[in-house]
Amino acid sequence: MARRDLGHLIPKREAQDGARAAAIWMRLGWRLWLSSAIPDLLPLADDPRAFKAKAEETFSEVLAVALRNSQEAKLSIPEWAMPVTQEEFHIQ
Repeated sequence: MARRDLGHLIPKREAQDGARAAAIWMRLGWRLWLSSAIPDLLPLADDPRAFKAKAEETFSEVLAVALRNSQEAKLSIPEWAMPVTQEEFHIQ
């Protein structure tokens, strides 16, 4: 209880809502990326390294936009979760 009072712990429901919001925005980013990146990736199908590099670059860009958009949405990624999410997906 003392750790919760000091702000070291958050309610379980808040953690669940944060994880849910991050998952939803990742899924939305993934779908947006698929629809926009496939035409650019198909010509690279014979070059796995180029394909991978282009996929990582473009997915990171689309995900960065999705995460920015999430901040203004009704179901937003909590402020405490955003830095970790950005770090893990290498978003500047």
